[in-house]
Amino acid sequence: MKNRRKNMKKRGVPLALYLTVCLAIIVSAYFHLSRIAQNFNTQHLELITGLYAEKMNESMEYLQNYVKEDVKMIQAMENKEPEKIQKRLEKNLNQKMFCNVGFILKNGEVYGSKCAVADIKKKNFDKQALSSAISFNSDPYQSSETGNMIMTVFVPVAYDSQIRILYVSIMIKQLRKLGVYELLQGKISVHLLKVDSENFITCISSNEDTTANGWNNLLLQQKYFKYDENYSYKQWIKDMRSAKKEGRFAAQIKGEDSTISYRSISGMPGWYVVVELTNKNISDITQHFSV
Repeated sequence: MKNRRKNMKKRGVPLALYLTVCLAIIVSAYFHLSRIAQNFNTQHLELITGLYAEKMNESMEYLQNYVKEDVKMIQAMENKEPEKIQKRLEKNLNQKMFCNVGFILKNGEVYGSKCAVADIKKKNFDKQALSSAISFNSDPYQSSETGNMIMTVFVPVAYDSQIRILYVSIMIKQLRKLGVYELLQGKISVHLLKVDSENFITCISSNEDTTANGWNNLLLQQKYFKYDENYSYKQWIKDMRSAKKEGRFAAQIKGEDSTISYRSISGMPGWYVVVELTNKNISDITQHFSV
């Protein structure tokens, strides 16, 4: 009987070792596959970031092309008195999309609504636009006429004897709508970041805090961020200011393990799309983008 028990114990030891090794292999494989899955899933985040960047490029191209069509209209006018031109521009304005339209003469005189002209001069946007050889996108600012946050696009006018710049203004709430995908609401945060000022517009927020949907400063949000040892906020800003086209890194945001992906917007020089995704939501996002 004793020998029988001894034999059972001897057989039990290899079995325990075998089960331990199998368990170790399973655990190792699980974590290895999890890393592979996470890397695969966060690649979808880059895809989403790219989609938003393309969408913003198309939107800014639309704004600039809209102004270019106005230029053609002005060039075809027989009576080119500034007041007549302004009335024609206002008459043709797409008021569902835009809130202001006007132009700047070569002598620096600004035409448009009284409030729009006052805002542009107060912010010195007219001087910035006149000194730029390419299209210029203003920082968002509060309209003194409506109180809404707006952004103004200034486009140079070529081959005209008197007009130097045409401009149109769009409400930020309209610009924000361009970045809304209902499938992703509540799962990701999407921002438009202006690197030189470190200010950003929130298009989509993963939380219900409506106060986040304005013109905020990224530096002031750093109390919610915790970066990996080999990365930092300073490095992130440095990468973007050096015109790095895109990137991705991990960080904790408000205590949640997250992935941040960013990409430059070619139609808005100096601007980036920034997408934040908590890792716990990665699988949900993947389901929408892997089919």
